[in-house]
Amino acid sequence: KINEALAYDAKYIVNTLVDQNNVKYKEIEILKEKLVNKEEELLKIKKELLEIKKVIGVEEEDILE
Repeated sequence: KINEALAYDAKYIVNTLVDQNNVKYKEIEILKEKLVNKEEELLKIKKELLEIKKVIGVEEEDILE
């Protein structure tokens, strides 16, 4: 009986850890997606700044610093 109880407890603990791991994995995937979105936003901003540079004739380094 003790071994059965220990096995049940161990199974519960493992299942809990697996569930927690799955949640963390999903959180990481969401953060990765947010990072990709931010990178895309930054690329758009950089392109806009380069367009402004062309219009006003400022060097790229001056705008990006």
